[in-house]
Amino acid sequence: MNNRRLLVLASVAALLFVVAVWRVIAGWGLVTVHVREVPLPKVISSIERQGGIVIQTSADPAINVSMDVDKVTPVEAVATLAERIEGNWRVVYLLASTPSAIAPAIEAMKGGERRPQDWKTFSAGGRGSFLAGESDFIPDPRNTKWNVSAMGDKKLQSFLDQFSQKTGVSALVPEAWNPDLKKLPKSGKAGSAIPDLAKLAGGTSKELFFINKFNRPQDGERAAGGGPPPGDFGGEASAGPSGRRNNADAPSRSEPNPEWAKERLEAQIALLPKSEQAAARAEQEAIQKTFEEVRKLPADQRQARMEQIMNDPAAQDRMAAAQERRDSKRSPEQRANRYRAYVQRKQIAKTGTPAKP
Repeated sequence: MNNRRLLVLASVAALLFVVAVWRVIAGWGLVTVHVREVPLPKVISSIERQGGIVIQTSADPAINVSMDVDKVTPVEAVATLAERIEGNWRVVYLLASTPSAIAPAIEAMKGGERRPQDWKTFSAGGRGSFLAGESDFIPDPRNTKWNVSAMGDKKLQSFLDQFSQKTGVSALVPEAWNPDLKKLPKSGKAGSAIPDLAKLAGGTSKELFFINKFNRPQDGERAAGGGPPPGDFGGEASAGPSGRRNNADAPSRSEPNPEWAKERLEAQIALLPKSEQAAARAEQEAIQKTFEEVRKLPADQRQARMEQIMNDPAAQDRMAAAQERRDSKRSPEQRANRYRAYVQRKQIAKTGTPAKP
């Protein structure tokens, strides 16, 4: 074999090696799951290992899961899993003086407590839903930028309130733990800013992807008078039979800061693909303008105006597109069940009795 052929073979081998290494590097942190009726803990363990994240859930570990995702981001995998077990998800940061102080709060959350006893929850975004674009892209809340503002109050919990209002990401802390900070926290993405903040307070933090499992109403139950499924922990308290909010379990909320709310919107828009940011910004501005208009109406005219807005064809198209994106993560059985529930609700609304199976 002459030198030229050896050189060609060596070059080809080197190129193949580079391609192989690149494929491995390009796949780091992405998640692939193909399972059929596999116990939930096994699916969670696979996503955690591939995505380099920690997942906790209030769902029954005996649940079996069927799921197919190929090289998706950890948030995409978690969002799909949440849909498959009829739940919702969020990124949560827990801060405390020691790791052992955090453990009981996690156990309480797994047990379904929306606010662990003697802990304070900071959550500015209701159910914690992040701004969605026009594509299937799911923003990663850990990448939300927190631009820290100086405040007269240098207490840890004051800055956690600012963090939540400016990013929409939830944070939990023991009520009794509220040390003074010796200096201003660093600005940065939530995933790095919170550990820095905890260190500055002389404590530690834990990042979780939390999936809350709620019991959906049976077919026709909501239309027959059943209330909505309970909100996830850290979100708004669910409405009671009277329609009024039960705030006994609600997160701790300070007075909303309008300027911080604007920063939150911009921070969430910045997570979307650049091609979608202008449309998202314009849509949010239109929504804000509309609701400002509704607030100025006499009380007896607001309901009619809201119904008119919700029945607008453009609004219906947006809601349908969002529902289609959610349906894409559901199993065929879930989609069929959802359709049957829809038929039942229509039947009850029309006749007062459920449709026969």
